[in-house]
Amino acid sequence: MTVKHQTLLKKLRKNEISGMEFCEARSIAMDKHLIKVAKQILPEDIALIATGGYGRAELCPHSDIDILFLVPKKASKSLEDSIEKMLYEFWDSGIKVGYAVRTIGQCLSVMDNDPKVVTSLMDGRLVYGNQPLFDELQTTLENNKSARKTSQFIKAKLHERDERHKRYQDTRYVLEPNIKDGKGGLRDYQTLFWITQQAYDAKTPTALAQKDILSRKEKNRFEKAHHFLLTVRCQMHDIANRPEERLHFDIQLELASRLGYTHRNTAKAVERFMKHYFLVTRDIGDMTRIICAAIEEEEIKKTKLIKAAPKSVKGFEVHKNRLNFRPKQNLTKNPSHIMRFFRAIQETGYDVHPEALRTLSKNIDLIDHTFIQDKKNNALFLDILTGEKNAALTLRRMNEAGILERFIPDFRKIIALMQFDRYHHFTVDEHILRAIDILHKIDNGDLREDAGLASAIMPTLKNKRVLYVAMLLHDICKGQKGDHSMLGANLALTLCPRLGLDDDETRIVSWLVFDHLFMADTAFKHDLEDPQTLENFLFRIHGIERLKLLTVLTTADIMAVGPGMWTGWKDKLIQELYYLTEARMTGKHPLISTTALSGIPYDLEEEETRIDIAQDYEKNATIVSIYTQDKPGLFSTLAGALSMAGTNIIEARINTRDDGFVADIFTVQNLSHKQITKPHRLEKIKTSIIKAISEDIDFNKHIKATAPKIKKRDLAFEIPKGVLIKKKASKRFTVIETYGRDRHGLLFDLSNIIGQHSLNIVSAKINTLGLKAVDVFYIKTEKGSKITDEKRLKSLQKDLLKTLSV
Repeated sequence: MTVKHQTLLKKLRKNEISGMEFCEARSIAMDKHLIKVAKQILPEDIALIATGGYGRAELCPHSDIDILFLVPKKASKSLEDSIEKMLYEFWDSGIKVGYAVRTIGQCLSVMDNDPKVVTSLMDGRLVYGNQPLFDELQTTLENNKSARKTSQFIKAKLHERDERHKRYQDTRYVLEPNIKDGKGGLRDYQTLFWITQQAYDAKTPTALAQKDILSRKEKNRFEKAHHFLLTVRCQMHDIANRPEERLHFDIQLELASRLGYTHRNTAKAVERFMKHYFLVTRDIGDMTRIICAAIEEEEIKKTKLIKAAPKSVKGFEVHKNRLNFRPKQNLTKNPSHIMRFFRAIQETGYDVHPEALRTLSKNIDLIDHTFIQDKKNNALFLDILTGEKNAALTLRRMNEAGILERFIPDFRKIIALMQFDRYHHFTVDEHILRAIDILHKIDNGDLREDAGLASAIMPTLKNKRVLYVAMLLHDICKGQKGDHSMLGANLALTLCPRLGLDDDETRIVSWLVFDHLFMADTAFKHDLEDPQTLENFLFRIHGIERLKLLTVLTTADIMAVGPGMWTGWKDKLIQELYYLTEARMTGKHPLISTTALSGIPYDLEEEETRIDIAQDYEKNATIVSIYTQDKPGLFSTLAGALSMAGTNIIEARINTRDDGFVADIFTVQNLSHKQITKPHRLEKIKTSIIKAISEDIDFNKHIKATAPKIKKRDLAFEIPKGVLIKKKASKRFTVIETYGRDRHGLLFDLSNIIGQHSLNIVSAKINTLGLKAVDVFYIKTEKGSKITDEKRLKSLQKDLLKTLSV
């Protein structure tokens, strides 16, 4: 590393120079180094050309350099030796080089078969050598560009972009985005300028502004977005000390600090930085649509492809299956055409024309207090939200256009709002839109296999629109001071009447928003066989219709958190709670039974142990039933044995018989949260349990030996810890909820502490939310009663908290 490079890095780390300045300085330094080496080794008739990112002068700290050795004729053996000697000079000095040796004819031949070579050469610039040869290449490329059909080139590059987006979940709002290849990232920016270079001979925002393709404001916005992304990428490379392109959580923390973001009352510094990042990537998407619109207009003028829209969307016109406003459409006179436009988009399935987005941007101020109070506009919006076709897609387009935040001002606060944890996969606005999409898929019967209960319930609902409105509002107050469920419930009381809902509907929506976490909390954290659990749940449900609504809302909400968040285990628990509650309300026999056994089906001899293992395919889990003689600390012993065997315990139930034998039933999964089916793994579980019961084992030693190493990026998260005594959760048992950072063997440690306090665990519910473990224990004293001694409870609470802090 040169002194110059070290100086640049020091300035970058102190945020004294931008990413653009760093890249340009490094590119100039690299040019000088290449020229110095080339003069000593290469013959003068070769043109040494920087291509790709190096050609654009965008060399980040760990970017490779791409060069083309352009030769006047096929390389001779002596020339190949000279090039090889030069490459060794680079490699020996630690420079990573991607290179090619070609004649102009070979360049043309390769371009025909590989479109990526075309764009690489479009970024080419001469660093050293034969200027006339380089000029000849440029002329050849220009002629080749004229021969290429602009429309086909654009179509190919946009298809390439769309395929790349699919690899990154087709959204820019993932919480660990790829800054280079993700949606709205640097590759999208580069793709756009390959397109404009083909269409307009314009390689920069300034050139586009000079051609009146972009306004001055749009040009500045585009340049700021590019500079920001380059700065972030340079900082990422330096922090990771490698060419890292993914914004991992630990890198986000360091970046927020380096770039000067600070904590605010309602947002962490890292969340504010990431919000800025997401808004920048949205800007790049907006600019792409605007520029594509201009190019499309040129094509339309040539081919006369404008046609009137169908009568159902009278007042608009269609350009290549994209809906646009008519040129003479007066939005100032009739602002409701804005909402009509999106309703038409939804009904027809047409895409939004990029020029329409520009029109909407210019007229955004028309969505004022009068507009949002207009009954016609609210009715149209409710039709969009509850419509059968593409509701989420239409709402997403409204969000991208800035319409949604104007029409529902509270939505503005959650746009690009990330939650810095390992549980949530998307920003809050993206999560809400995905949840609405899932709700529609349930409604259409598309998710019968994954969400069978919700799919069966949906057709029986008396009023579905309250469900859609509640889903829109359930997380809309996140990021504000206070309980987001309560704030959202209060918002519903004012927003629902505006949307046209009556008093009864408004009350139901408000209740659904307030209690949208209640069913999951009950099913996943509480013992469904304890009568008090059902009593507490029934107290807040008030009827079958509300039970159905909450069940569907809960299912869609969890499914929208991210891939793999809705599991067979969660599905089964929600079903159990639903059917038990329905039975109590109707007096019918429940259609489903819980997994716990009422007794031990075997006559066992003293000291005998029997282990049965079965598969629960609905829960995607394995049931391990252990029948043995009870003894102090047995639950902890079994938890330790299962941890030693490499399982994740997700639920546990203890049944004790009068003669001192117990049936302890554990629901477990492998470390990938799936069933354990391989025979050797199942045998290992049995062996570990037998050994743990019959021998004195140092569990801490074994668990420590098998514990996976904590990843550096996981340490970036602050995981809150605590111990709650839930006195009203059960009349018969003391219920204790613990939460903190998950780790291998945590359940063993917690249950061991409970045993040391001479307390017995009756049942346990184990939940893992990303890196956070939430474990709930139903416990009783040696005499079989609740703990009434406050000192004893405080002592237990203190020791459990200490264990969570390890």
